[in-house]
Amino acid sequence: MSERRQEMDWTSPEIVSWGREHFDMVPVNGVWAPEGLGFVFMRVEDKTYELVRCVQHPETMRALAGVRSLLWDLGYKIKDSNVKWDETPRTQDDVNRISQEHLDDVVSSWRCSCGFPLREMDHSRVSAVMLSEEETLLENGDTHMVEVWAYPVTCQCGEVINVDPMDFRSMVGDERHHRHIVKGVEYQALTREEIITALDNDDYDAQDYTPVGKMIDDERVPPWLWGLFCKKVIVPDEEE
Repeated sequence: MSERRQEMDWTSPEIVSWGREHFDMVPVNGVWAPEGLGFVFMRVEDKTYELVRCVQHPETMRALAGVRSLLWDLGYKIKDSNVKWDETPRTQDDVNRISQEHLDDVVSSWRCSCGFPLREMDHSRVSAVMLSEEETLLENGDTHMVEVWAYPVTCQCGEVINVDPMDFRSMVGDERHHRHIVKGVEYQALTREEIITALDNDDYDAQDYTPVGKMIDDERVPPWLWGLFCKKVIVPDEEE
């Protein structure tokens, strides 16, 4: 059986309808980098997208041709005079490196309405907050309550931006994403190796560590921390 990925029909009514809505939502100077396709577009003007990076691979080029056709049919112009071409990856390390570089391009494009980059804002004391609970319909007809979380990041202009947890993780990394502050105490989730190192340390004090459930001191904990082993650190007051 061929391992070749099933090609997308970029002219189908469903894709055209999706594209009309999606490409209109991307802000000017924002980027679009569909996962797994190997290219990055930036919206440089209201009706113009620029191809900024692309992997030189046959499947990528076929998908790119489809996207070009879709954008053109939707009334957008396409620039491609300053593309950074990535060579076809030969190893998994190459794939990971290129994917990370493309992700960095996306994260670097995230900005406040004043133009200041989200990545350069102060995230040191930002903790996730639950915005709401929403009822979701499952395939079997049952309903399930889903918690909606975000990281409220404050820009230097004063605007507060609720950043999606996965976007926050892409911006700051796994370690920072797995940190949470409750009532002046920071809970930092540890990796398996970090747990072993802590337990084997002569200075180990059980009071400085704790497993985390759904609640800490009557406050909700984000789901990605449930069941993890955390180190506890007192957070100094900002005046100190």
